[in-house]
Amino acid sequence: MANEPTTADQVVENEIQIPEELSVLPLLGTVVYPMTMIPLAIGQEASIRLIDDALVGGRMVGMFALRNPSDRPEQTTPEDFYAIGTAANVHKLVKMPDGTLRVAIQGLARIEIVEIIQTEPYFRARVRPLPDIVETGIEVEALVRNLRALIGEMAELIPQFPEELQAVVMNEEDPQRLTHVLSVYTRLDLADRQALLEETSVRRRLERLNEILRRELEILRVGQQIQGQVNEEMGRTQREYILREQLRAIQRELGETDENAAEVDRLRAAIAEAHLPEEAQDVATRELDRLARMNPAAADYGVIRTYLEILASLPWDKRT
Repeated sequence: MANEPTTADQVVENEIQIPEELSVLPLLGTVVYPMTMIPLAIGQEASIRLIDDALVGGRMVGMFALRNPSDRPEQTTPEDFYAIGTAANVHKLVKMPDGTLRVAIQGLARIEIVEIIQTEPYFRARVRPLPDIVETGIEVEALVRNLRALIGEMAELIPQFPEELQAVVMNEEDPQRLTHVLSVYTRLDLADRQALLEETSVRRRLERLNEILRRELEILRVGQQIQGQVNEEMGRTQREYILREQLRAIQRELGETDENAAEVDRLRAAIAEAHLPEEAQDVATRELDRLARMNPAAADYGVIRTYLEILASLPWDKRT
């Protein structure tokens, strides 16, 4: 089997005792990972009751994502759950004025549903733990270092990059926890998040995260390059506009006429009197706008002016 440990691997049994039965909290569009803590909003009546009961009991619940989150979670069936989820403790409950709950969830260990044994008033299931396979060696160390380098480059490109994430990645020595923390912060769809949770091999999780972050970094670099080009073009256009306006203001102060503007106005009037068909009119309008923005000393100025004069002189609406 692919997930069986080799002689260089170690199956890490979780020290946390997982009960054979747990209440099951459905997750809509998110995945909870072991060794991490995330906030959740709880709004469904059954889920609120589950959390209330968990706080009275041992606080541990099973967090399982739904395969196809619907607009009506109350219609969830046992077949809707992914089989692999996370045992978690509920902390810091806050009741909101609208009746919903805000809770902090601390992921503990990966678990698998063996059997759904209760559906009302909420789901309960028999579960079993799925321990990690932790590989050691130069390859794992290299993968960890690559992840740190990728995160460092991304932090340089993203002004609001989470400082706490960068600190954790740069200082975390445990590859297990590193993969779980990065899985929380990495931009992924639900299926990919679930796939990372289901992967028991820490080395393969490291490989997958390296692939994902390399792709994200490349997207960031291309995006930054495009933004730089856009900003440069906008800056050049803005400078040209300001300089032209300043030139016109100076000419008005000196009582001088803007010969270029007068020439463009003359050609525009001639084009209008020629009654060009729509396609030719579009071309003429575009070239007139170009001419208005050009310096009369430019090499193309005379070419465009001559072209427009020819367009205006043709007998577009005359027949012989």
